[in-house]
Amino acid sequence: MDRRDGVEAVIVLAVDDMREAPKYETFLRPILDRLKKIDGRASVSIMTNKIDPTLPKLQEWLKEGVSLEVHSIDHPCPLFNSNDFAKAKSTYDRCVELMSAIPGNRPVAFRMPCCDSLTRPACVSGRKSSTRPRSTAAFSPWTARFSTSQHRMIHRFRRELVIDADGRQKFKKFVPFESFVNTIDDYPYPYVIGKLCWEMPCVTPSDWQAQTSTSR
Repeated sequence: MDRRDGVEAVIVLAVDDMREAPKYETFLRPILDRLKKIDGRASVSIMTNKIDPTLPKLQEWLKEGVSLEVHSIDHPCPLFNSNDFAKAKSTYDRCVELMSAIPGNRPVAFRMPCCDSLTRPACVSGRKSSTRPRSTAAFSPWTARFSTSQHRMIHRFRRELVIDADGRQKFKKFVPFESFVNTIDDYPYPYVIGKLCWEMPCVTPSDWQAQTSTSR
């Protein structure tokens, strides 16, 4: 994290589900160029499913400051939807290996598939209220070696800055369920999971909510 004087917040810009580079280049190019003008580098994370690790475009992105991160090979939704732990771990591990096969890339983050669209923190036990998902503990060899952060929780601000004129929470309408266990209020800080990695909440609305909640 940035500890420089005067820095009050750090925002991670990320996009997920990448399987092909051209569409992401088209979408990200204005953002990357703008970031380079501001900070001299394009600090954006692309959470990736499958990609050819030899693509020249990946090397161009890395030189600009982009990071290529892990989002599972098969994108099961949720991760343990088949109740097959070995299968879930395989899609996770294979994506880690793929991202590590990209020359010059070192993945440091993992985003849980469908963490913004399913009301469960991706635990195997099936208990929706679980606060210590088995995924972190069971995948700890990968976590300890490669990852410093995970994205699984949705953060929702409730302060005056994000309150509508009628007094309603401006972003609550984007939360997909009334009781959404993946939601955390007014705690936009990374916190340690199992002494292995940081949990870094993503801010709502996310890309999934932008596509599916426009009527709300």
